Amino acid sequence: MPNVQLPTGASIYYEEHGSGYPVLLFALGGMDSRIEFWYQAPWNPIEALSPHFRVIAMDQRNAHRSFAPMVVTDWGTMAADQVALLDALGIERAHVMGGCIGSSYCLRIIQEAPARISAAILQNPIGLDGGNFDGFRGMFESAARTVEQGGAQAMVVAAMENDRFQQNTPGGLWAARIKADQAFRDEVLAMQPAGIATVHRETSAAFFDRSDFVFSVTRDFVRTCPAPLLVLAGHDDFHPTATAKEIAALAPDATYVEDWAAPELRPQTIATAVAFLQRHTPGA
Repeated sequence: MPNVQLPTGASIYYEEHGSGYPVLLFALGGMDSRIEFWYQAPWNPIEALSPHFRVIAMDQRNAHRSFAPMVVTDWGTMAADQVALLDALGIERAHVMGGCIGSSYCLRIIQEAPARISAAILQNPIGLDGGNFDGFRGMFESAARTVEQGGAQAMVVAAMENDRFQQNTPGGLWAARIKADQAFRDEVLAMQPAGIATVHRETSAAFFDRSDFVFSVTRDFVRTCPAPLLVLAGHDDFHPTATAKEIAALAPDATYVEDWAAPELRPQTIATAVAFLQRHTPGA
């Protein structure tokens, strides 16, 4: 599939699989949320859901094949991309599913466009638990210091070596576009280092410093969430079990599954997910 240019300023790469009622997927991977990570997940919704639904998988802006300008980015920016992609595909209403950070994308798009989302699966939802997100803040700070100390050239050199931000933070959040797009690379080289550093620090603050709980929405919103939720709990520092339990306890219509990721549980997990989405498909 080619990239689609959206009115948000992002060029988004997406793939479609199967047919029927649409399900829009937001991949795991933190700021590198890209389609390929679904193939490394405990179960792959592209393969599992496409026999039953029209599955649309996307690289989020600044991840792999989706590009955007170097501007301060926040949860609302990402939701605007996601809604604009639905618009571009002529989709009025859809289910959503997210893994890891994708769970927070799900909750934010429900808040931004409640009439567009019929149900959501949250797999391994992220959440604030002590200082567990200091590592994410540190990645942005590493990028900012790289450009302050070595100039834009240092960031470009790092991005050309490895365009995966979470593996190679000196390349910055826009590393994938720097590596793939000569014109953008030249644009970055002409930027002032202080401006590049500021964009990274303010983006970090917008994602992780100015909120709590699941970062993208508040507890008050989850208490009124209009979409039914299937919550597949996480069990580590970045995906705290306590966060999944709290989402399920707060939401008006939520189904909570504690154990789902083990290989022997995969068939039951898939059956649960398919049945949940079919149950909440309009007109079903």
